[in-house]
Amino acid sequence: YNNQYLNAGFYIHTENLSAESLEAIGAKVGNPYPNPSAQAMVSIPVTTKSNSDVAVSVTDITGKTVYNAEYKINGTDNVSFKTAGYAAGIYNVSVTIEGISTTKKLIVK
Repeated sequence: YNNQYLNAGFYIHTENLSAESLEAIGAKVGNPYPNPSAQAMVSIPVTTKSNSDVAVSVTDITGKTVYNAEYKINGTDNVSFKTAGYAAGIYNVSVTIEGISTTKKLIVK
């Protein structure tokens, strides 16, 4: 949906480009599991309508990228990565399909 805010005489236009847009292209990204993770393998279910490039990026709370990979998914599959070696804390997992991103929170114990 679109929002407009009046700020110091200027309109700021924002648009939500995550889950709604993924649904529009027939894609879906589930939540990471297990979450919280205890130094294990984490999986995220991803569904695409066609053979799609899926990029996954994991960043820590400071914005440092700790994992970055690309997958080719046709239909439903899991993208998986190991959290062994990650410091305990909160991480953002960004999944991008056909240029549209959504971000999920992951907690590592």
